[in-house]
Formats: sequence, C-alpha cells, structure tokens
Amino acid sequence: MTQIFISHPREEQVFALKLDNALRMEGYGTWLYSRDFDPRKNHREQVDAALEAADMQIVVATPKVLRVRTGLTVEYETLAKMGKPIITAVLYPTELPPELQAGRVVDFQRDFETAFRHLLTTLDELAPVTPSATDSTQDRVLIAYRDLIKDHSAKGVSNAAETVANYLSYHGYNVQAINYNDRPFNGAGRATIESAAYFVPILSHITLSYFLNEDDPLRQALLYALEMDRKLALVTVSKKMTLANPSLLTGGLEALQFYAPVYLPPTYSAAHDPAKIAYLEPLLKQLRDEATADVSAATASAPATSEDITRADIPRTRATVEVARVASLADGLTHHVFLSYKRQDGDTMRLVREELERNGLIVWTDELIEKGTAQWQREIERAIRHTATLVCLLSPEAAQSDYVREELAAAKLFQKPVFLAMIRGSRAENFIYGYMNSQMTDLRTEADYKREFPKLVEAIRKRV
Repeated sequence: MTQIFISHPREEQVFALKLDNALRMEGYGTWLYSRDFDPRKNHREQVDAALEAADMQIVVATPKVLRVRTGLTVEYETLAKMGKPIITAVLYPTELPPELQAGRVVDFQRDFETAFRHLLTTLDELAPVTPSATDSTQDRVLIAYRDLIKDHSAKGVSNAAETVANYLSYHGYNVQAINYNDRPFNGAGRATIESAAYFVPILSHITLSYFLNEDDPLRQALLYALEMDRKLALVTVSKKMTLANPSLLTGGLEALQFYAPVYLPPTYSAAHDPAKIAYLEPLLKQLRDEATADVSAATASAPATSEDITRADIPRTRATVEVARVASLADGLTHHVFLSYKRQDGDTMRLVREELERNGLIVWTDELIEKGTAQWQREIERAIRHTATLVCLLSPEAAQSDYVREELAAAKLFQKPVFLAMIRGSRAENFIYGYMNSQMTDLRTEADYKREFPKLVEAIRKRV
C-alpha cells in the first residue's frame, strides 16, 4: 500500500484531516502528526521513522508556514534528499521554496473536490494504489461508488461508502473505497479488483442513469469484477431501485438482476458506531456466506438470458420488488421522467418516484446532489436534455421557486413534455404562467391520488 506523509501547519489541521480521510477512502496509507504522533514516545524518532517509511509526501502550504523555518521545512527537505516525490497542496497564494517548486503542485484554493481529483490523477502517475504484500486477498473488500456531492462529510454516497467501510473494517475486513465520479477505470483499477475477494458497489438512482454510457467507469469496474468472478454484494441508498431494467442491464451487466441489494435507510451515517449498526447485517451475512454460489430453488426456474447468467459461481438472490415491464427509451435518452420538486417536498417526491418505478418508468431526481453548485447545475441540464418527460410536483413553495421555474423553462427549451402534479395548496397558489396548457394531475388527497395517478402514468407512457 502506498504510504503518504502529510505535513501541515497547526492552523490547517481541519483541512489536513479532511484530506487524510479522503485519501484513506481511496486506499492510500497515510501518516498524519495530529493523529499518529504518540506523545509518550520520542518525537524525532517517530517523525524520522514515518519519513523513512513514506513513499511520498504531501505538504499543505500556506504563506505563514513557509515564511520561517519550521519542522515542516525539515520534513520536506528530508524527503527531497531521499529523492521521494513531493506534492504541494496550495491553500492560499504562496511563493514556494525550490524544493517544492521542483515537485508537483495541486491548487486547493477554490474547490476541494476538483482539486482532490487532480491530486488522485497525480498520485496515480507517481505511484498507483497497490495492495500490501502482507494483505490477504481473502478478506479484501473493494467498495465502488459514484458521488456528486462535493463535501466528503455531506450526507451522500460518500457518507454511505464510509458507513459501509467502517462497518466491514470493524468486522475484520480489509476495506478500500473508490469514488468513480470523474475518475477513469484504468490499470490501477483493474489491479485493485484483482487483489480483492469482494466487490461492493453502492448504487443510487443517479448511478443507474449513468449505466447506459458504456464509458462509465463504475460500469466498467462492475463488468471487470464480474469477469474476474469476484463475489458481489450490492448496496443501495434507494429502497425500491429497479435493477430489472433491460435498458440498463446490458452488455454483461444482466447478472445484476439476480442480486438483492442491501438497503441503507435514510438514517445511515458514518458517525454511527459500527458495533451497533443493524441495517448492514444482511451485507455481512452475504459476505460470510460461502454458499452464495449455489443456485437457490427460487431462481432455478428463472429463464436464462445469457451464458454469463447461467454460471454456477454467480450468487442468485432475486430482488423481491415487483415492477412492471420497463418502458422502452428512444436513442439518446437515459430516463423516462425528470422529477422537478421543492426540497421540502422530498417525502412526497420519494413516494411518487417509487410508484412511477413500480410502473416500469426510470426516474431521475437530484436528491443526492449538493444543490446550487456548478456540478448540480451541469447535472440538471444533462438530465433534462436526456429525459423523455418532466413531471413537476406543485406546491405553493415549488410554484415560487426559481429553481423549479428554470427547470420548467429548460424542459420547454428542449421540447420535453411537461406534466404538472399538485401535491399541496390551491390551484391559484400553484399557478405558473406559461403552463396553462400542460396536463394537470391532482394528487392532493388520498382519493385524488388513487384516481389520478394511473392516468398520469398512462399519459407519460404515451409520450416516451
């Protein structure tokens, strides 16, 4: 395992801890003074030993710390004399000394996530992640996911990956997690899968919307894990995700329809004590069950669709969610419905989304993307471009939302059919100028919902 010595000034300890956590989630070993230094032992001996063991160094640079000679200065001078790579993480405009100018520089002055991806590319060039010679393949678990939320501490798929990693580490597994958002699947990725016994992808609705693209790195990683016969266990942050979609599960991914995902409830958190997490017990059971290669009686009669699906070494636990036959999609489209809504109506949105999915429709929402960011704006535009229809969940707050109105305007620009569904408030409160001719569905009461929702589904299916 590649070892990185992180040098940082005391005042940047919060940034250093965030960087350290992100690197460890990507499979790198790190030494961080604020975490690894033992005050009971000799200071110089500990630092020297860590420098000697390090394959490279990341220096967190600020003008203040580089202006005078400190312990950080001694650390990068020592690594430079050893001929080991040095990467400088610049947080503020800073004039670098010759030793740091000679190495790589990553600009962290604006966006952590973008800079971190640049850092990962640099690390791959200098020293790709490799498993330790002492690591056992038998207990190695690779967690793969895609997250569009910038902050690693935010409640998103990164947090879910960390939750799963903490839980499996507690139960004795050697865990590595890789975020495939804007990260290519390359030789280092193949080597990582080859060194692991288990492959655990964490899936979301956004993940599945990317699977139609054959160049999607998470899709490529899944295909390689299947090719290498790695034991697979799926984790999902969406309770009723449709995996039996023939548009998504093609080109070797057909076998995924035989796996029942382990669901992470909305209360999941990396801060939970792994010893007390009950919702991941089914995942632990799957990893520990040596009989997962046996074909269960419940799936033995299922029609085989490809040679890969009939292989005896693929576990076959069918998902129990019953869904209608998935509607077809025109070329260039990735989902049937883009759901536009106000965040405070999230509970209703999830109910509508699940009902649409049970009716065989692929639905896109921005639930797991940090709202208002440049990445969020790009994903919204991409999703509206590639949707068959847009369904807007109307409430008085949604009708006044600039974001909702912009999504409706984008749908009109891209000539997408728009369906309005009232979930709260009066017709006057839900009025949006310019959409009087759009089909309006009333879902405000239980009786309205039962009567009108099937009509909405039928109308959508006629337009896809």
